[in-house]
Amino acid sequence: LNVMTNTRALAIDRDRKTVSIQHLADGKKETLSYDKLVLATGSKPRCLSIPGSQLQGVFTVSDLTTAIAIKKEVAEGKVERAVIIGAGAIGLEIAESLADLWGIETAIVEITDQILPGIISVNLARMAQHHMSENGIVFHLNEAVQRIEGKNSVEQVVTDRRILDADLVIMTVGVTPCSDLAREAGLAVAASGATVVNKMLQTSDPDIYAGGDCSEITNLITGKPGYWPLGSLANRQGRVIGTNLAGGHTEFEGAVGSFVIKLFEVSVASAGLSIDTAKKEGFDALSAFVVQFDHAHFYPEKKLLYMELVVEKGTGSVLGIQGLGPKGEGMMARIAPVASILKYKPT
Repeated sequence: LNVMTNTRALAIDRDRKTVSIQHLADGKKETLSYDKLVLATGSKPRCLSIPGSQLQGVFTVSDLTTAIAIKKEVAEGKVERAVIIGAGAIGLEIAESLADLWGIETAIVEITDQILPGIISVNLARMAQHHMSENGIVFHLNEAVQRIEGKNSVEQVVTDRRILDADLVIMTVGVTPCSDLAREAGLAVAASGATVVNKMLQTSDPDIYAGGDCSEITNLITGKPGYWPLGSLANRQGRVIGTNLAGGHTEFEGAVGSFVIKLFEVSVASAGLSIDTAKKEGFDALSAFVVQFDHAHFYPEKKLLYMELVVEKGTGSVLGIQGLGPKGEGMMARIAPVASILKYKPT
């Protein structure tokens, strides 16, 4: 393996089967030839194009260097109040860390009417939000950030409803696939910006593969293209690509969108579609909500789990499952078996 760091890939010449690169240290350019090529360019965090987004103390979560910079600001005692923009998984986990580990006054601004939008139902989202509020996190839902203010570093976040004081702002508003190389090489790129691949993870050029955050995969519930920038899926796709490059034949079927997150003392998990997402996808869906113990009734210690199953009317086809409960294996013991069979269209 010849690993070239500080090296940028500039362009792909599919006819000659070459990649032009540039060594950033000295600017020297070079051409590499290939038999097979793999695009594993990942994704980059979205940054809101609003005034003040370039101020010192405003971050997106993109890499280890950024994480260290955020931790340095916090550890040096420069941060008393933090504002997180976006109530997705990353935003919630960062908020928990700031409040729980560092005791920082933390607020989350979310443009939709719930946390974890598109992932869990409104009811479960409200329960998770309530638990986080009990642990000191302040939420401002249905609000849009208009600008960030400060002289040299961030001082305030202005939404369409209020002004929030802040020493630290972290934008967690999703990611964008890094597909410029693929697009410029004439490979098929989806409307989402992700590179289109088949089940063997080949692009529209069979000698070029793509996997991880830069690629589009199949949603096994809807049968439509989906996009899940998750390390677990990237790992599996890398193994599929490696096997095929080595002369094997294996496929990556797609995903059902399995998800789990710890928020203080509870865990939230899901697989498949929430009731709202199912309806948006055109399913005539309903959901059943149940409350049950995480252990049998005769156990001396047991806690409540809140589970929701989403099914299609008429066919009884299971479209998704979600749950909220205490940390531990009780909830995952219910979510994981359903997640593993969703692709078989269980009823």
